[in-house]
Amino acid sequence: MKKIFLSLFLTITFCIYGQENEHKLEKQLGIDFTLVSASVFYEHPLTNTILGEASVGISNAFTKEPTAIGISFSTYRPFSRVSLKWYFNRKERLEKGKDISLNTGSFIGIQNKTTYGYGKDEIFNTAAYLINEVYWGQHTRLSNNLLFHYHLGVGYFVTKNNSYNDGFFPTVGVKFKYIF
Repeated sequence: MKKIFLSLFLTITFCIYGQENEHKLEKQLGIDFTLVSASVFYEHPLTNTILGEASVGISNAFTKEPTAIGISFSTYRPFSRVSLKWYFNRKERLEKGKDISLNTGSFIGIQNKTTYGYGKDEIFNTAAYLINEVYWGQHTRLSNNLLFHYHLGVGYFVTKNNSYNDGFFPTVGVKFKYIF
């Protein structure tokens, strides 16, 4: 019985990993910049179409009013971000002769971003927060190691000590990524 399971396991393993896969995602380490943050990130493929990303950096603090989120350009906070992206069109891009290097393509993702620091800053009306997002986006290659990333979605905003009203908000992400 053990030999049957071992034979089955090895057969499945070699069938899955033994084929040449031209559209697999790549491990990447780099830095990214946005209008409000800078971070170091690491991307790691979990499957041929799912990519995990973890990053740490520094960001402008966000202000939170009852019906809006704003940016404070006078306060900074450290943050961490974890995301999963499902690339749904890599095979089609490859078949059309489009570039898929450096994990370029369209994706649907989920993301968690947490800022750290003091609870509520009365002077600047900012707070440490957590935002969970669901979004659609694209990675586009600009030069050898430079990528342009954008996404649109919806996020749920929560402050750490409930100093503001929590709620859903539209999200827009635009960043430049440099791959080492």
